[in-house]
Amino acid sequence: MKKKLLIMHHNTIEENTGGITSVMRNMHPYFAKEFDVTYMTLPKSWQHGSTRANYFIYCWLHKNEFKKYDFVISHIPESSYFMVKSGVPCIHICHSAANPMRSGSWIKRPFIWFFDYLQNTIVAKCPLIYYVGKKLRANDKKLYNPLRQNVTPLPLEQRKGFVFPGRLISLKRVNRLIDIYSKLPENIRESNPFYIIGDGDCRESLENQVKSLGLEKQVIFKGSMPNDKIMEEVSSKKMVLMASTTEGFPTSIAEGFSVGLPAISTNVGSIPDVVKNDVNGFYLPKDFDDREYVKLIEKVFNDYPRFSEAALENSKVFNAERVTQGIIDDIHRMID
Repeated sequence: MKKKLLIMHHNTIEENTGGITSVMRNMHPYFAKEFDVTYMTLPKSWQHGSTRANYFIYCWLHKNEFKKYDFVISHIPESSYFMVKSGVPCIHICHSAANPMRSGSWIKRPFIWFFDYLQNTIVAKCPLIYYVGKKLRANDKKLYNPLRQNVTPLPLEQRKGFVFPGRLISLKRVNRLIDIYSKLPENIRESNPFYIIGDGDCRESLENQVKSLGLEKQVIFKGSMPNDKIMEEVSSKKMVLMASTTEGFPTSIAEGFSVGLPAISTNVGSIPDVVKNDVNGFYLPKDFDDREYVKLIEKVFNDYPRFSEAALENSKVFNAERVTQGIIDDIHRMID
């Protein structure tokens, strides 16, 4: 009889296309083959107001159900807190060690202490933590974003343009990327539009920025897309551009690497663990100068085959089957 595995996150694996949801979705087939898998997610009737607060309350109401399972995996602190209190063998997957309340609106900031309390409890009590961004403890294990996709890299001569795939929110700083694109030499921009895939609170202001720069024909907003369509779209581009102020590790870089796209990004989270300067792209400090970013784009263009080959080679660490099997082996050891 298969062991019973509970996986916790407020979104289902069908709901979103990026972030934690993609990690869960890409690992699911391998977990489902090995275990009897159940997901504890937030019901539709609870999806109003603060998702984090609602999920914390939902987990508190259902905390006694944890003991029905042989093992629990949680992807967020709000559920991991109750997980480690339950006494059931468990793994916490830390997607970002940063306190999200610090970078949120003023409404969230009074709750910084509470989120720190959840995180500290998890660090003290969880037997095993996998980290995507920064590690919390010396013995934590690195988790590379698992990828499971069937898109084949296109020949170099068929690739054109830059791409940003992700949420259009302030911490992603897509406005900086648009400014950087506007400063590229005209000969690069002529044949390489900048494609922005995704949606979010900043979309309207970004569209206005593009209009003010006169770049409506060169900066193209694609909106939200299904994950398989995102991969097809990304594979036809030349380079992934990012400028986030905080990240765990963005799936968009892993997906770009898997089809041979080099990346230029800020050095936040665990991005420097994978993006290697002058190998598969470049990373810069958060307070980078736009002119330096432009120079790095030009460097990649001038030696594109080498950067693309390295990106494709380095994408092997994201193989979903291999990544998930490592977690499965740890689960069996902990149960035994």
